[in-house]
Amino acid sequence: MSFDNLDFAIDNEVSGSFTTVIDLLGKVDDKIEKLAAEVSQQGLSMASVSQKLFVIEASCASLMKRTGSRQPCLFCSKEQNKDGHISGRCHQYPDVIIRALRVAELSLCRQSLKDRHEHACAVRCVLLCPNRNGPAPRGPPALIKRRKF
Repeated sequence: MSFDNLDFAIDNEVSGSFTTVIDLLGKVDDKIEKLAAEVSQQGLSMASVSQKLFVIEASCASLMKRTGSRQPCLFCSKEQNKDGHISGRCHQYPDVIIRALRVAELSLCRQSLKDRHEHACAVRCVLLCPNRNGPAPRGPPALIKRRKF
């Protein structure tokens, strides 16, 4: 029953008794209680949806953090770095000499590979360092194979 019907019933009460009005108000009250129950039920389901959405957003943020932490290659331009390789695995500039020339072209600090700065850089070993993969193996000469070129 709509509120318009209730107004009509109240306005057109001929008998003068309020029993019809009380019955109509009871029906309206029942409908309001049903509506309140539906709203509260929807509210509970919205809370569970909200909780699931929060879990999904947290998972997406974690995934983005793990996959986005790799920096693209410093030596390649964006067009050259379509495969998303990192500086240590650059196939365009594979050795130290070519990388050093590229760093000079880009005007980067030779030690930190960041924009050239005035103060002395404290970084010791970077991708340009020939000793980056560790010192040469030491041991008895008999154990080291020598290659003939």
